[in-house]
Amino acid sequence: MPGYNEKKYKNTNLFRILEFTPEGVYLTVSPSSTLKFSDLEHELNTLSVTDVDWNAVNQALQERSTRWLIAPPQEVAKKDGEVIVGISQDEMEAYLTVFPPINGNPVTREAVLKALEKEGVVFGIDYAKLDEAIQEANPYVRVVVARGKPAVDGKDAEINYCFPVENTPLKPVELENGRVDYYNLNLVHNIKEGQVLATKTPATQGEAGYTVRGNKLLPRAGRDLPIRAGKNTQLTADGMSLKATTNGHVVIQDGRINVYTTYIIPGDVDFSTGNIEYVGSVRIIGSIKSGFTVKADGDVEVGETVEGGSIIAGRNVIAKEGIRGLEKGSVVAKGSVFAKFLENAKVQAGENVVVGESVMHSNVSAGGKIIVDGRKGFLVGGICRAGEEIEAKTIGSNMATVTELEVGVDPEQRVAYNKIVAARKEIEKNLDKVEKALHLLKVLVEEGKTLPPEKEALLSKLEHTRRELKSKMEEVMQAEENLFRSLSMLGKGKVKVNNHVHPGVIIRIGNLTYYVRDEMKCVVFAIQEGEVRAMPCS
Repeated sequence: MPGYNEKKYKNTNLFRILEFTPEGVYLTVSPSSTLKFSDLEHELNTLSVTDVDWNAVNQALQERSTRWLIAPPQEVAKKDGEVIVGISQDEMEAYLTVFPPINGNPVTREAVLKALEKEGVVFGIDYAKLDEAIQEANPYVRVVVARGKPAVDGKDAEINYCFPVENTPLKPVELENGRVDYYNLNLVHNIKEGQVLATKTPATQGEAGYTVRGNKLLPRAGRDLPIRAGKNTQLTADGMSLKATTNGHVVIQDGRINVYTTYIIPGDVDFSTGNIEYVGSVRIIGSIKSGFTVKADGDVEVGETVEGGSIIAGRNVIAKEGIRGLEKGSVVAKGSVFAKFLENAKVQAGENVVVGESVMHSNVSAGGKIIVDGRKGFLVGGICRAGEEIEAKTIGSNMATVTELEVGVDPEQRVAYNKIVAARKEIEKNLDKVEKALHLLKVLVEEGKTLPPEKEALLSKLEHTRRELKSKMEEVMQAEENLFRSLSMLGKGKVKVNNHVHPGVIIRIGNLTYYVRDEMKCVVFAIQEGEVRAMPCS
């Protein structure tokens, strides 16, 4: 029949489908449409649709998504093209839906630009996409015709070190003959006076962004990271580089860059020297005798034995001829401890304990690993605790000597983690209260109501509190993530025996315990399926 246009036009999010077919006029209303009966009545009258079944129109409104025949075939129907502009909730995209005309005028570029202007779209308009949408006039497709520009956050400042930085535990050197040299560990990074130790790449402010409505989006400025000057170092006036003020060796300790010189004792630490306390590293050619203490901020190297003496080191301890505790002395190091042997010794290391020959009846604690893998490599008696792993050639003895091993435990970090989780939950609870209060006030504003002065002041205070809570939440979540990574080792430690493990050995991993009742060869003890199991060495 003449005058028919069988094209559909719709926007399923905003409108309806109206179809002019040889069988008649059909109407389908979108479930999310806000159209009322009066809107449809006005539109059908504008199109000069005759003999409308208004009951069917009402049914289409009631039963959404159902196609209803609302009028007989029409000789003439006329309607100009339409354009609908939609904007995303974050105002970062503007959409265009173009409806084709029914025997009327098509949508023009000028009409589209006016529609965008009416909705406040002024930024990021893609005119090529706009023209494409007009040309296609496809009511089934929403075309993105404008995009906002996200803010680009600034970069944090970076410290660039001009010397090797230790990121992994120190390892002894393996010699050509297969033996291990536990003494020459290349611990010292030599520095000359005036040498640049570190430079800084400054933080950037970032780049502002804009929504399609032209609203400015402020970036997060990069965080400053100062170079922290330690002993025998000096910052330049602009704070952008750090230099050494003396010859020595460089150490990063507690986040500060230090240059230490080494104090050398040509003989023993005994009555001729008294106790030693030094800001740098100490090298002792002889021994540390019973009852004497050496305390150093850096490394302590002992050429002979530690005979009942004590060491407190801010970095590593190297005892070339071993450590005899004699039930008097102890060795505490924030870094690692390297020794030929331990006998009735009490040793605590923040990182690793590496022993060449034997550990006998000693109390040993390491944040990382305990390794006894020299020519003999046996560990018998006492208690050894390690955060990650214990490895030895032989553990225990054929006399069933009680030997206790614990891995994957760090109670101090567990307490800290529980506290930070509790703090996060408290912030979440307070933030939820603030968000609810803000929502109530903003609803009043959106309804066009004028807030009294005290409510205005409360709104401002709540917004300030929300910013502070979100900032605090960011800090707490970062701290929680860091502690979680540190705790991830818990329960994942292992004990590796390269030769024999004897009855009498007690192995604890996390909260689980394993009693060795039979001699085994070349095994690894680890948690598998909720229990400690002995598995063959790989």
